[in-house]
Amino acid sequence: MGIGYTDAHLLASVLLDRRTSLWTRDKRLKVAAEKADARLYEPFHN
Repeated sequence: MGIGYTDAHLLASVLLDRRTSLWTRDKRLKVAAEKADARLYEPFHN
């Protein structure tokens, strides 16, 4: 299974504007973003 239309639009937005980061907890969207070399927000956990 892949990502849905909404997730695809979010990913496309991040790819169009490289100043933005994608915030997600969705595993499939994260994998797709990593494959597309999109910038992901990684929170720091203490």
